[in-house]
Amino acid sequence: MRAGHILDSPELLSQILSHSTKDSVATGLRVCKFWSVVGTPILWRELESERDLQGLLEILVPDDGTMTVGYLAILASQWLICSKIPLDVDASRFFECARLVRHLCVDLHHEHGHIITVLNFLTTTWPVSEIFPALESLEYKARQNDLLYPAIALLHSGVRRWVMDVGPGQYAVHDLIPFSQLHNLTRIDFGQYVTVDNLQNIFVALEVLPILTTILLPPHSVTYDVLRALSRWPALKEIITDSDFDQGYDVCDGEHHPSPPSFGSGAFPELISITISGCPHQLSELLDDPNFPFDVRSLAVETMGCINDPGPIYQKIAAKCSEVNEFVLHYTDSDSYCSFNSLRPFLHYRLTRLTIEPYNPVSFDVNEIEELALSLPLIEYLDIGTSALLLSSPLGKFTFDHLPLFGRHCPKLVRLGILLDVSKHCNPTQSDIVPFAKLQELNLGLTFAVNVIADLDTAVNLLSDLLPNCCQVLCDPGVPQFRRALFNKRLTKEEGQRRERPGWSQDITVT
Repeated sequence: MRAGHILDSPELLSQILSHSTKDSVATGLRVCKFWSVVGTPILWRELESERDLQGLLEILVPDDGTMTVGYLAILASQWLICSKIPLDVDASRFFECARLVRHLCVDLHHEHGHIITVLNFLTTTWPVSEIFPALESLEYKARQNDLLYPAIALLHSGVRRWVMDVGPGQYAVHDLIPFSQLHNLTRIDFGQYVTVDNLQNIFVALEVLPILTTILLPPHSVTYDVLRALSRWPALKEIITDSDFDQGYDVCDGEHHPSPPSFGSGAFPELISITISGCPHQLSELLDDPNFPFDVRSLAVETMGCINDPGPIYQKIAAKCSEVNEFVLHYTDSDSYCSFNSLRPFLHYRLTRLTIEPYNPVSFDVNEIEELALSLPLIEYLDIGTSALLLSSPLGKFTFDHLPLFGRHCPKLVRLGILLDVSKHCNPTQSDIVPFAKLQELNLGLTFAVNVIADLDTAVNLLSDLLPNCCQVLCDPGVPQFRRALFNKRLTKEEGQRRERPGWSQDITVT
């Protein structure tokens, strides 16, 4: 009888495989029966791509390109693609895998008529709760809105999160979705193409969802009208938007409209995170409502139509929402710039997170950069303009010399995102360098996409001194020389640290 091995523990093996790629897990299933038993649920738990879903469906419908006797041809009406469903199909193996699926992503942004055909066959042959009984999260992406039905057919009462990102157009989604059956739904993410009319109709239908806590909406859509409609859900905790879908003024046009009725008394009793959208006039009206949830902990502001300095409206927001510790500022106008004076009112918060998402790069002077670092002693997540478009704008005034300021004054920083002007030589003062204590990620964005680095060796040495060994550096992939130099420098540093450890010996005897 052999001694127990560390990988004989199913809990430990499961943890290891959970952090592996799907290809690695699939390979691991062939090691032995024990590995297959432990690894199979991990392999099928998260179907996050078109490839993952296709791999599952091919268990039921072999994709060998042939049409043989004994198969039923199901014709996809739009693409005229035949999918083969065995007439005497033994679906046991398919169901064994499908019943393990917790997250399913159906991506039809590219035309895949065979996937739609097989999904339609499944949902019309068996109850969806029997096909995917463990399904908790469904993500559906389609280029055309008339492909919405396959996603709706996959919904059942066990689904807790639903992501709907379908193509533009008018569609009565509120009439198609069986909201009354989705009583466990806690989160809905709406894609960028949902229109104002659809939002209003959907909100009426959502009233039957008792425990809905999170709604993600398209950018610029969280206006006074929308918030008033959402105020009917007492369980809501988060009203957020996804700026990655920013396509301009899809919903809020920045124009002045008549003031809507105010919120009812006691609106949003559980809300902790909110996004507000509009021009300064609209935001001011929103903040004048006495029932606005001023005690939220996380606040995102999407400003638009800011012809003049938005400073006054920011001062009003800062004065009214004094409990905020996570703040996101999103600019949408190509003529808008984030000035330090407009940001200053928010620095009185005890911020743990600050994200500035400008259209143009942030340009603070040296004194303002130092004041920013001094004002954020509790900050853990800081992103200063890595999402700027960089079309024809200067890159801003942050340089490598300013990084030590954040290491010295922001000891709790875990993630830092910043665009740097690397065309200037860096001259760090060694006595001023205080390494980051907890930094796990440094995101330099497109720093190297515009300017050529002026002093590669000095910059690499500075980062090596500032960053912990575990810190990941993200930057434009078009600068292999910087990545290579930083990797070699950090490798040399780690080797030196190993040599300094007690008991280290260069002579290793192999027996």
